[in-house]
Amino acid sequence: MEIEALVQLAGSGDVAGVEAQWMTVLESEWTSPDTVVELLPVLAALVEARHVGEASTLAWAALETLAGRYSEVEVLPAAVRVLLQLPDSDEIREQVVGLYRRAYADRPGIEVLLKEAGIGGTCPARRALRTLEVCLQVGAGAYLAARHDDSSARIAEVDERAWQFQVRTREGEQQFGPVELADRYQPVDADDYRVLRDFDRERLGEMLEKDPGRIVVSILQAQGRTVDGDELKDMLCASLIDAERWGKWWPKARTALKRCPNVEIDGRSPFYFTYRREGRTLEEETRGGFVRLHDPGKQLAAVEAYLRECKARKQPPDRDLLSALGEKLAARAGRQEKSDRPLALATRLVQRRIEQELGETRAEAAAVHILASTSEPVAIIQALDVVPLWESACRCLEQAWPDRRAEFFADLLPVAPLAACEDIAARLTAAGFTPERFEKLEQAILGDPIRCHDALFWLWTGPSHEGLGKTDPLTLLSRILWLLSELRRREDIGKEEARGISTTARSMLSARKFERFRGVLEGVEPGMALTLRTQLRRLDNLGRVVREDLLKLINRRFPQLSVAATVEPWADESVLWVTSSGMVRKQQEMEQHVNVKMKENARRIGEAAAHGDLSENSEYKFALEERDLLRSRLVQMQDQMSRAKVISPEDIPTNHVGVGSRVVLRHVEAETPAELTLLGPWDANLARHIYNYQTPLAQSMMGRTVGEVVELAALEPAGRYEVVAIENGLS
Repeated sequence: MEIEALVQLAGSGDVAGVEAQWMTVLESEWTSPDTVVELLPVLAALVEARHVGEASTLAWAALETLAGRYSEVEVLPAAVRVLLQLPDSDEIREQVVGLYRRAYADRPGIEVLLKEAGIGGTCPARRALRTLEVCLQVGAGAYLAARHDDSSARIAEVDERAWQFQVRTREGEQQFGPVELADRYQPVDADDYRVLRDFDRERLGEMLEKDPGRIVVSILQAQGRTVDGDELKDMLCASLIDAERWGKWWPKARTALKRCPNVEIDGRSPFYFTYRREGRTLEEETRGGFVRLHDPGKQLAAVEAYLRECKARKQPPDRDLLSALGEKLAARAGRQEKSDRPLALATRLVQRRIEQELGETRAEAAAVHILASTSEPVAIIQALDVVPLWESACRCLEQAWPDRRAEFFADLLPVAPLAACEDIAARLTAAGFTPERFEKLEQAILGDPIRCHDALFWLWTGPSHEGLGKTDPLTLLSRILWLLSELRRREDIGKEEARGISTTARSMLSARKFERFRGVLEGVEPGMALTLRTQLRRLDNLGRVVREDLLKLINRRFPQLSVAATVEPWADESVLWVTSSGMVRKQQEMEQHVNVKMKENARRIGEAAAHGDLSENSEYKFALEERDLLRSRLVQMQDQMSRAKVISPEDIPTNHVGVGSRVVLRHVEAETPAELTLLGPWDANLARHIYNYQTPLAQSMMGRTVGEVVELAALEPAGRYEVVAIENGLS
């Protein structure tokens, strides 16, 4: 959804709609601090509609998402803009204080400065932020310009522990605290005309002769507004240029200004001068940047940025520019169709976005042709790595395959990106997809969380379509936690992909101040809560802040869990629970390792060394490598033995699943029985259906009680199983 449409939605008071779209934007891989800044008008519309609390919650979620992806230094500018939009939000203030504290942890007096600035709430937000900006930017030797008159100053000394500034002006020296300094001055560079006038008249004279345009630009920057020629002459002649020199000096300065891309000159007698930060027109900037882009995602981002800027400036997009960009994409897509259809489709869809502004449909027809001319349109769309293009691709798929659209959309939904799931579900509904078919689709998503991770997150948010959202939230939460656990183990998932999935999980679980998670806790028993707590403690990829917040919610809902139970075998990572027979076998294995294998290896090393010339002795090298492996294995066994604790039959619970339980299960659909015993890793025996309690399958069952249903993908057949009975596996 475009920002303007989202602003209108906020203005109408549709808070739920705004929240849904807002979270979709945050979940996008393209979301950055700049994205959050672009969303500020949405917050403003919510505030104007008297939904200040909701605006604060959305802003909090946005900053939490950024904190999981970017450094404090990168997030801080966006957080400052958000606080200026919501100056009375204590939550946002707290986030901003934390960002400043971490970003400037190396500054010795940062805590003193934060207190003096009043950013914690004792001072208006705008004033506090201005104080921090000025004080953290300047140091000894820096130059300042007065905010309310034409004077300048130089900082002689800074005491950063007490944040006191010794400031030198033409009248003498003064000492300021942080707030006083920022109220009176703003930082400027050494070439500012006021600084040169007050502190370096010799250099000012040189610049007036050699670079007159630069002096005038400095004046225009300081004024921050349009200045006419007569006013400019009065300012210069009053302190810098003699009236007699003006006639010769001014034509030279005006010629230099005409060559300056940042200065606009309008009118005649008098001229009007305006300084612009951007050196070229918006169209020139867009055209020049677009030429260098070859990735469809970046091309689309450039087009959207241009259109947003046009709206901000209240000017229509340049049709000639859009046509030129569209033709460039059309030519590129024509070449790509011969070798890379997914890339060609992405390029055509970017071209289609441009043509939407021009009222043309050539690109859409070309995209439809690409999908219609292949027997695998789903694979082509799935290869699109530009999420905003999925909705457009699905529209074209409907036109290319009207009779098979339901089939293709059913294949796409489980693997679709989060932002596209709702649109595809709506298209399935329009195609006559029944609730029964939706339910099977949901089970397919639950059965493969790694491949269908975005669709799983979408189910967690609560789909709005009939037939979906049937799975209870506890099962969804368990699958999400299992997914995060698997990300830490799987070597076939790249680091970037794993990081992206983890970031989305953090955003999903913390949405609306953990509302969905709180709801799950309301419906679970203490045993299940204990299992959730154990799983969360192990998930270092969930992020420290979010994980700690989730654990706090569990402890508040179940305060009795804060007191250590007599036996919580699966919850204590410092203990490895084993049976007495398992302990004996491990001790025997360790003795065999030390007294036989390591001694035999030492003998081989000695024999190989006796052959001489160790640099070319392969037997010696192999023996040394084996020694290292044996030593590593010994350290591992010693660590396990140090944590091993024998569990007795009296320790095993029978009111819920725990270490030592024998669990009788029944498949919900097939009604086939299953029985398994959960013991330590030294007792596992799959042939006898004895499983290691540390495995994901066993962990997903811990804390369950008779009658509960659990999703078990590792059993045959995979699916949902009901706990029929819980027995003591060591009785």
